Amino acid sequence: MGAADFITKPAGSVSADISDVADQLIDLLASYGSQYARTQGKVPYIPEFFQKQRKLLKAESFVANKKADENAPVQKPKLDKAQIASFNTVEKKEPVVVKPLRDGGKIDVIAIGISTGGPNALRDVFKMIDPRLKQPILVVQHMPKGFTKAFAESLDKICPLSVKEAEEGEKIEGGKIYIAPGDNHITVVEDGSERKIHLTQDPQRNGHRPSADVMFESVAKVYKNHALGVIMTGMGRDGAAELAEMRKQGAWTLGQDEASSIVYGMPRVGWEMGGVQKQVPLMKMADEISALAREHLEN
Repeated sequence: MGAADFITKPAGSVSADISDVADQLIDLLASYGSQYARTQGKVPYIPEFFQKQRKLLKAESFVANKKADENAPVQKPKLDKAQIASFNTVEKKEPVVVKPLRDGGKIDVIAIGISTGGPNALRDVFKMIDPRLKQPILVVQHMPKGFTKAFAESLDKICPLSVKEAEEGEKIEGGKIYIAPGDNHITVVEDGSERKIHLTQDPQRNGHRPSADVMFESVAKVYKNHALGVIMTGMGRDGAAELAEMRKQGAWTLGQDEASSIVYGMPRVGWEMGGVQKQVPLMKMADEISALAREHLEN
């Protein structure tokens, strides 16, 4: 109905997954909370700060627990200004230069990889996408099984194009948006003159299924320089390596910029690996995708 993000409920009455859920909550709260603070001009957004802070707190709490009496409260360590300053230093890398094997051709497909911050970002993009868009769009949004069908249906209500959860073996048709089902990789296969969706239960890639890397790898193999790859807000590096492969094959590529990303992880690594031709703010992403799709509709 419009949630900004999600976590999965731990399984069973007593779940060993509860600590993982705690970590996910911390990551999401830190990401969204710091994004709000950053837009208010209060603090810089540095995800590494929250990761290091959490590790320090866990380590110190463990030691304190070992030493404390059973009923004694555990004192959480306080971070001084010097520690905080050290966390607020992120190394900026110059992007690798990727030399395409061929010039960019017409765009026959658009592939989008996205994670943390993705539900709201995709709403912003798809509600503004050109209704005359001719190319199909494949999307990997990191979501577990059971979320993606309802998510696709919610996007369909606000998007001028048809949005649906992808199904095994269906023909890829222009002007439609296909959301990878939770817990399934999405790939493209050729069946004679047709291109179809193939879903797999192959192992997770970069800790994810669906994985943006798996999708981009498939698109690079099948479409080569006749594709547009887009990497957007998200933690980690999923999609970065194979977006660079798409670029090597001659595909057009875009990445969300740092200022508009809830988490500048996936798009940052994509940029550093040379896979991103141009960085674009979220509010201009729909226009940029639409313009490229129109410009490169024909050879």
